[in-house]
Amino acid sequence: MTGFSTFIKELVHHFSNRASQRENTSVKIYNIHKDFNKEDYILEEPLPEYIDGKKVIPDEVYVLVGYSTTSERFNWYEDNHKYIFRMDDIKGSLELDNEVVNAKYLLIRRNGKEDASDLYKIVSKGPKVFSNNQLDKLNYPPSKRPKEYYLSIEIEKVTDIEFENKVWKFKELKRYKSILESEANPYSKVGLPFTVSLKDLMKVVKKENI
Repeated sequence: MTGFSTFIKELVHHFSNRASQRENTSVKIYNIHKDFNKEDYILEEPLPEYIDGKKVIPDEVYVLVGYSTTSERFNWYEDNHKYIFRMDDIKGSLELDNEVVNAKYLLIRRNGKEDASDLYKIVSKGPKVFSNNQLDKLNYPPSKRPKEYYLSIEIEKVTDIEFENKVWKFKELKRYKSILESEANPYSKVGLPFTVSLKDLMKVVKKENI
């Protein structure tokens, strides 16, 4: 009975351990199936197998969707391998939530373009703070109403063959549509940054006419 008693105690201890692998697996399985919709789990677009040595789970890989107001700024982003966000409490600023901090990619929307094709890998470990004076020294195209501080992420053009020649219809993203519906100011909502999962982004890839 001693062995059996030990087994029961270990079993009770295991089930009361909220940090066990069994507990983590149970939570994952529940979250996957609680709002199951078959359409959400269909993605036929090719994706990289790994990102930074980790297996890609499209639902858990986040993409920042930014905006370039002018061609001068877009060229600056390309030449300096940096993308700049406003940092304040005004609409259009970047909110540092979990999805933003852990985003792996940046998609830049260009002013006047209906679609977006400029995808970059984020190579910095989270955003860094830059002062307006620092950006001036880097010849960043000035704002009409400059802020004292900005956030910057380091980027490089994606080279994965799965993203080659891809064009994204960002206006079909649910997150983009929700911004248009909820934001009254037509000028601020155009440039609002937001995040989407890689799965949702790949669902709006523009199909070539056959």
